[in-house]
Amino acid sequence: MVIDGQPGVVAKLQSMALLPQRLRWLVRQLLSFEKANRRFAAPAFRSAWVRARTLDGLRAIETQRAQLGEKARDEAKNDLETLHRTWCSVGGDSVGGGRDMPFAHEVALDFISRFDEGEPSQAAIEREVEASLRFQLGLEPDLDLSTIDRLELESRSSEAWARVKDEPVVDVWAYAHEIRFVRTNANGLAHATPVGRVYAELSGKEALRWLLHVEIEQSVGELAPWCLDKEALGWLLKHPIGRWREFGDDYEPATSAEFPYFAQRQHLEALGILKHWEHEAYPEGGYQLLPTGAELLNEVSSAAADDPKLGFIRTLLADQTLVTLQGAEEPMRKALAKNTGAEAAVRLSRAFVHEIRNALTPAQHAFGTVRDTARSQALELPAHTLEKVERGFERTFAFLERQLRMTEAALQPPSPFRVVSAIVEAIEAANGGLAQLEPSNRDNSVDPSVIGYRERLVLAFENLIRNAQEAGAKRVLFALSLKKSEVVIQVDDDGPGIPPDKRTEIFSPGFSEKPGGGRGLPLVKDVVEDEHNGRIACTQSDSLGGARFTIGIPVARGTA
Repeated sequence: MVIDGQPGVVAKLQSMALLPQRLRWLVRQLLSFEKANRRFAAPAFRSAWVRARTLDGLRAIETQRAQLGEKARDEAKNDLETLHRTWCSVGGDSVGGGRDMPFAHEVALDFISRFDEGEPSQAAIEREVEASLRFQLGLEPDLDLSTIDRLELESRSSEAWARVKDEPVVDVWAYAHEIRFVRTNANGLAHATPVGRVYAELSGKEALRWLLHVEIEQSVGELAPWCLDKEALGWLLKHPIGRWREFGDDYEPATSAEFPYFAQRQHLEALGILKHWEHEAYPEGGYQLLPTGAELLNEVSSAAADDPKLGFIRTLLADQTLVTLQGAEEPMRKALAKNTGAEAAVRLSRAFVHEIRNALTPAQHAFGTVRDTARSQALELPAHTLEKVERGFERTFAFLERQLRMTEAALQPPSPFRVVSAIVEAIEAANGGLAQLEPSNRDNSVDPSVIGYRERLVLAFENLIRNAQEAGAKRVLFALSLKKSEVVIQVDDDGPGIPPDKRTEIFSPGFSEKPGGGRGLPLVKDVVEDEHNGRIACTQSDSLGGARFTIGIPVARGTA
């Protein structure tokens, strides 16, 4: 079937796919809020509320036009039908039921992101959404606005409408949750997940490749509108040009020319994998696989089962599932922990560490031989250079050991463990007598259980100790207390402390500033907040004079 350049054919192709751009914008917004230690309160309105507001607007238009003459009423009726179809009927249930909900989410997300500090109330978000809906329907907002405020509302509303007015219509907020790039917790706060964080750092084809791998790993079948199905992928590679076939009650297996995965149509168009075409002979139109889409689908389809990227994705997704199901029955959690993808990732990590060790060990031995030979022949070599190389080898091998321990811990399900024993293990691992447990806590009178990953929390405590040591501290003190349903771990040191303007930034990936900085602090924050549903903050120690890290972790039920 030849399409482009033929009579009666209209090809619709956006220069850049909007969905990947908006998805990256959303994840980066969440990360920027997190970096600034701000809360991103997720839009809490439901689709029924949005649809009701949309219908209220359409009824208001109908009332306004009821006084018109007969001919004008007929024209108004046709106009209302067009408006209803535009806002409420595009795409059907598979992609959200229309433009009203995607538009509402665009308005809400943009509104939240414009706040320099704090967060808007849900009532304020709803007022913004309702006013924007009315403006786009040609009605006056039910708000008392100044001229400038009205112009600003029109601008925000128009920008949001421009992102959803054309097909394909996909709700980026819903999509981000469906593919688990974004998670909203029980308190209504939205966070970027680890798998979403990776996407935010990628661009171009690499970002789309990651996105498609994540989709396929989570696909539940051909009727899923949000995730590319393996069978649909195979079909597209076999039939790069074809016609749409929409499902109906009388659905039968499609002919070779008809795409049988209609539920995924708009989503694939929005990703820039396909372009839609229209032809006078085919009312539903059809699709053409774009060159970039074909290239990416071929790469994704041919990825080996032991591809490190797939193992990494499976581990991240399995980990998110386990964190979400911390309260689930033990057999369910253990079964999920045995996810073959996570096991494959650990095997790959072991192989990775083994290969690096094999490469570094001969180099370490050769360096030792050169050093000993130089000393035996009384050759002068800079002592500080020798020490620097030796320390580099030691740090590299220690890093490999820690990374392997962290990866292997991914196979373990979140389970109850005692906090004091984890602290004691971290103190012993750091050795040197630098860190101690508060004497009043040594009798285990305060030793509640928490649910999480013990090995990783031990590593987080080790990082706090080593960070203090690198900053020049001579003493680190751990103290525990119980506050309602939370165990509070206070870690004080007598180092130089951390300036107030750096106490949020130190938890950002890549931050390092000596003295007082901490390359391991982003890891500590991830372990405490993402893996144990806790909190961490930095202040000044009023007992030792240096830095104080206060960690709060929910206590396992029945152990407080």
